[in-house]
Amino acid sequence: MLYQYAKNNGATTDGITEDLTSFEDTSKVSTWSREALKWGVQNSIIGGKNKADGMYLDPQGKTTRGECATMMMR
Repeated sequence: MLYQYAKNNGATTDGITEDLTSFEDTSKVSTWSREALKWGVQNSIIGGKNKADGMYLDPQGKTTRGECATMMMR
């Protein structure tokens, strides 16, 4: 949602070079959302969830109200 908002309001969404392989659940990221997630990580909007066995994006999970507010403030 934030990626589309940025694109539609003139923010630069070109030049995405972020690699998501540092996250343990990269294989669960849907192809349609991969570019938006890379953009979010590259621009420090998304940082992932720190669990005992590594960092996760949790792309199939639910976003809490607090997580959403944090992303919007960033």
